[in-house]
Amino acid sequence: MTEESSGAVVYLDSMAFIIAVEGEPTAAQPVETLLDVLRAHSGAGVTSELTLAEVLAGPRIPHNPFLKRTYLDLMVWSKFLDLVSISRELLYRSADLRFAHRESYGKKLSLPDAIHLVTAIGKKCRYFVSADKDLNPPTQIRKVGPRADGIGEILKGLA
Repeated sequence: MTEESSGAVVYLDSMAFIIAVEGEPTAAQPVETLLDVLRAHSGAGVTSELTLAEVLAGPRIPHNPFLKRTYLDLMVWSKFLDLVSISRELLYRSADLRFAHRESYGKKLSLPDAIHLVTAIGKKCRYFVSADKDLNPPTQIRKVGPRADGIGEILKGLA
């Protein structure tokens, strides 16, 4: 599946992975289902290398090599996700987005949030999975929470 053919590229931020790996089973199940579907649609799932850094910095990781290995298996070694590098060009675009956000909304957009958004925009993502209430992607990207209702919408789009 390519971006051009499906239009259903899905960006997952850090919390989506944390919920899937460390969340309570009921909360984790919708994101786990999405990840299973994305495995079957290689390249349809996108995240930033920043996401990898964020999940590996979690408080439980240094004391749990199995948990670290789980994240690396899921995000790096499985190769079903497009793990996007943080380039200088991406940083320039992130700075521009932060400026535009401050001018439009009168409040700062954090650098990590800007990196996530610019990555999703650059990959022409149709969906942005995030539990962050303050993060608002542009109108061409549909933000959904990592809950059953939001994930269900994405699954219909991938069908």
